[in-house]
Order: sequence, then structure tokens, then C-alpha cells
Amino acid sequence: MSTSQLEMLTDLARGARDQAGKILAQERQTEQQTSAQLQSLLSYRAEYAERLQKAMRDGIDPATMYNYQQFLASLDAALSRARQALASQQASVEQSKRTGNKSSESSLPTIH
Repeated sequence: MSTSQLEMLTDLARGARDQAGKILAQERQTEQQTSAQLQSLLSYRAEYAERLQKAMRDGIDPATMYNYQQFLASLDAALSRARQALASQQASVEQSKRTGNKSSESSLPTIH
């Protein structure tokens, strides 16, 4: 194998590794954003539930109670979707890790 062929193979392997690294970094950033959104929803739900408890202690009419319950139910549904999105994103990160490792390994030249 000539030096220029080896350099070309090395450049190809380096390019594949760099691309896999960029993809992994993007996946991790999205995972962090998704996790932050989930935490925000959890905090907001806790705050809203606390407001409901205070309203119940102070006295609340049935219509307002119903509105609180409906809103909490919609927050619970949003939390469920956010948890699913985070799990999916975490799986994407793991897939990118595996794919990145495989592309780096498969792109390395075999010297005989």
C-alpha cells in the first residue's frame, strides 16, 4: 500500500470519526434540552398542585376545583410525553455512541 493511499484512508477514517463526534454532540445537547424541559414541567406541576392545596384550604368552589384538576391532568399528560421524549433521546444518544464507535473502527485501514 502506498503512502498516499494510507493517507487517504487515514483521512477518511478521521472524517468519519469527526462526523460521528458531531452527531453525538448534537444528540447529547438535545438530550440536555429535553431533560431541562422535563424538569421545568415537573417544577411547574408541583407549584400548581401546591396552589390547589392552598385554594382547598382557603375554600374553593366546584368549578374552580374542576379547572385545577383538568389543568393538572393536562400537565400530567405533558409530563408523560416529556418522559417518553427523554427516553427516546437517551436511546438516540446511545445509538450514536454505538454507531460512532463502529464507524471509527470500520473506517480504520487494515494493513497487511
